[in-house]
Amino acid sequence: MIAIEFSSVECSADEDVKKQAAVKQMRALMSRLESAPKYHTLTAKDRALLIKEGYARDLVDNLIFITERMLTRPKSYDSQAVQSDSQDDLELGFNYAAFDPALFASNTIKAHFAQLSHGCCALCESPLAATQCGEIGHFRPVDLLDNAAIDKQVIQSRCSPYYALAYEQENLLYVCSACNEQHKVGLFPVTGPRFPKVAIENEHPLLVSPYHDKPRDYIRFNPFTGQAYSYDKVAAFLMATRQLTAPEVEQLIWSQPDVIPMQAYTSILCDTAKERDFSSWFATLDHQTQIHLSRGELSIDSYGLNRPALVNARRAFSAQLMSFYTHTHSAKSKSQHKNTAPKTSTNTPNTETSPAHPLSEIPPNGYRSFAIDALNSWQHGVKQLPALVHDVIKQPLENANNPSDEAIAAVRAFPMWFRSCIRYCVGESHLTQQDKRQLVFLSGQDAHYGQKSIEKSVFLAIDWLADQHKVIKVKSHRNIWETSFAELACSRAQQLTDLFSHNEIWVEGPFSPLAPK
Repeated sequence: MIAIEFSSVECSADEDVKKQAAVKQMRALMSRLESAPKYHTLTAKDRALLIKEGYARDLVDNLIFITERMLTRPKSYDSQAVQSDSQDDLELGFNYAAFDPALFASNTIKAHFAQLSHGCCALCESPLAATQCGEIGHFRPVDLLDNAAIDKQVIQSRCSPYYALAYEQENLLYVCSACNEQHKVGLFPVTGPRFPKVAIENEHPLLVSPYHDKPRDYIRFNPFTGQAYSYDKVAAFLMATRQLTAPEVEQLIWSQPDVIPMQAYTSILCDTAKERDFSSWFATLDHQTQIHLSRGELSIDSYGLNRPALVNARRAFSAQLMSFYTHTHSAKSKSQHKNTAPKTSTNTPNTETSPAHPLSEIPPNGYRSFAIDALNSWQHGVKQLPALVHDVIKQPLENANNPSDEAIAAVRAFPMWFRSCIRYCVGESHLTQQDKRQLVFLSGQDAHYGQKSIEKSVFLAIDWLADQHKVIKVKSHRNIWETSFAELACSRAQQLTDLFSHNEIWVEGPFSPLAPK
């Protein structure tokens, strides 16, 4: 990642009016339902009343009003949820269909944000201009909020409280589909209270923002491996254990990349003195300091900055970069006796450039932060890199995935819009049922959740890691047939709307019985 200087783009007066009206109605609907009773759902009659009161049909149909029972799970991956520590919370929000892409991802907006990031993904810096395959994503997710804390053994989703930021330009990013839909998705961990318990400006996000942070203070790259590592943690470690200043740490890492502990960019643990010292030092820090020094690590993980395909792309890019470096370094050496002044640029911080190599001449067409680290390492005399890169490109990444990573990847492959609007619904008379759970599509079109006047009910977030392979049954007026979450996730949104509008759908157990409240 590298810093992006944010600027907004002027939209038409008509678009601005529509955005303001949409956000105003969203907030009004939330206020309208705050005093509504728990354990009930919005019936077709309720939604018709809201529409009669003047609220837009698209918002009303995709309004989520549920009482969700949050369940804690034991550490064992295959165990069922624990009921004794459950709590019921009224959850309000909107699913994906409530937001108008024409108002946050129009051609004008998309072109502007692509220009801000030089046609590259704002998160992973992959070049996108040639294929024009970038899309607009949200920094704070607006329809789906994945785990409030990063816990790789649980993937559960809730309604996002940030719905009002759907059209806020400072919340938009030009990103690749892999970062947006498979890795970042609905992740947005914070330290301390989350909005709306505190004002958004008082929140403390743990993910690094290319607009409001200096990403290179948190994330840098090993030129040997092409992997991102948590620079914030490594720099603090070296400053504390070697009594170095921040500039001295920077120079040390560029000249000796092997001082980077393996734990800073990989989950592979090595039993070496350096790794033990790194672990011991971090363990001595207080909890708040540990959280503060985890922003780089959490961002690397959440954005998928070390996914194998991306790491290999950086390695391939380094070969081209070396050719550029060799040519420009040779040309610079020949011109030194003429006292030729080096070029400067505002695109690259002066602290990371020097007359010895003109970083400012690098076209900003991808992986610029990686290029800064690679070029500086080469300038410091790290000569082994070209041969090493050549050898490593031919080899597959070792330990790129383990079984849990594969299970997580399978869930992340489910589209964000799909996971944002699927829940279990359990009626009061079915709390002890173990063989199946009703599955609903959180829309006014759903036959069970949106149209019927159903009994007192609780809703459960789907435990995607544990339940992704369970059998789904669909009962139509003619027969009963089977499907799966993976198959449903491959459907188009309108197909799912039609499916849930005309059929009863449930997931086969076993499930743990729920305790009444």
